[in-house]
Amino acid sequence: MTAPAVSAVTGRPLAPSTTAGYAADWALFADWCAATDHDPLIADAQTISAFNAACPAVPATQRRRLAAVEHHRRVAGSGIAWKSSASLVTAPPVRARVPLDPDLVVTALRLLPSRGWTAGLFGRRDKALLVLAAATQIPYRELAVMTVGQLDIVDGAAGVTDSCGELRIIEETSDPVLCGPCALTRWRRVIDVEVTTMSVARIRYLLKKAPVVTAASRHVRQDPEPINLKTLAVPLFPPINQWGHLPLPIHPLSRHAISILARQFQTGLPAHRDLNVAGVADILSRTEIGAGERAPQPVYDWAAANQKKKQAIAQLASLSATMDELDARINKLIDRTRNLDLD
Repeated sequence: MTAPAVSAVTGRPLAPSTTAGYAADWALFADWCAATDHDPLIADAQTISAFNAACPAVPATQRRRLAAVEHHRRVAGSGIAWKSSASLVTAPPVRARVPLDPDLVVTALRLLPSRGWTAGLFGRRDKALLVLAAATQIPYRELAVMTVGQLDIVDGAAGVTDSCGELRIIEETSDPVLCGPCALTRWRRVIDVEVTTMSVARIRYLLKKAPVVTAASRHVRQDPEPINLKTLAVPLFPPINQWGHLPLPIHPLSRHAISILARQFQTGLPAHRDLNVAGVADILSRTEIGAGERAPQPVYDWAAANQKKKQAIAQLASLSATMDELDARINKLIDRTRNLDLD
């Protein structure tokens, strides 16, 4: 059996996976040195920094590569040419987010619906997300963890506080269809109803009776409804399943999901259908209905319901006799088993 390789730095045995990783990292470093006319066995700190810049990686990968280089240099007896390998680990460059095309943003805002179930639910969330992504350039990783409390509607404008405490202002526009503060106000209202009532039926009813947003609609940013204190800590952009349900407890969309949505806004809108869902759950209390309106009353066919009930009782009547017969047969089998003689 072959003895395990030993680290030339710590003197401890190396796992086979570590040995293989060291070999791959050393091969990468040696190839880069050959291409740039450097000697890998005597490379100094400046050379290592240039290697990290040419072959970017996360800090953990950089540390593993440095360990591999140190190991192979010690095996070759050349020692270490830098005082601290930790100081050579650099953070990978942060890639700037590609700005969204303004024309495509306008097109998406015009096409995303604000009413209907579930199209209006997805449409309101995606509109609010599109407004923040386009107007503030806040990174997707920050949008993913943003809470309702970071959004405020004051004097017709929307203010968003980012993770650094900087206030980003989203100005109003004359067209209600394209107005960013109005889109954020509508979505914030949906989140608040979900948190305070825990009722999908209420949200469904409100979205189904909501008017279509047009150029002649009123600006809802002018008189935003107050938000419950419990709602402030809730993620602003949660996932929604195909039936319009938000997760409980509410958790945020992932950064990856937000990035996918942003790309869809540039290539074509996601298709969301209106579900034909009706029933007793749609009947809401008058507190959610405007002044002067009456809640619709369900219409029941009591005669047909009673007839079905009687038929079910009649079908179950014979079940009792059947169960008694089964009990009797089981008892007989038990008695016969007890009387068996075992050799």
